[in-house]
Amino acid sequence: MSAPPLSTAERLFLTIREFCAACGISKATFYRLAAADKAPPITRLMGRSLIRVEAAEEWAEEQELKTADAPLKPRGRAAHPTLAEMLSGRAR
Repeated sequence: MSAPPLSTAERLFLTIREFCAACGISKATFYRLAAADKAPPITRLMGRSLIRVEAAEEWAEEQELKTADAPLKPRGRAAHPTLAEMLSGRAR
């Protein structure tokens, strides 16, 4: 008789695929973050690359703290006017 599968809350590790799905990022993005030493640590266990659930949670909290007070930066070539600029009539 086998034991029932553990829920994510009871598990100790996530696969990289599971971590990426939970964060909404691609595996390529994960590996770019890992190469820049900005991803949670990877644990090798029996030939598999895994991330401890606790490390993933700590990493997510760190990301939230880093971006909590950071203003959003416009992307692309032309910066879009801010809401304040649009309301004051100073929009380009």
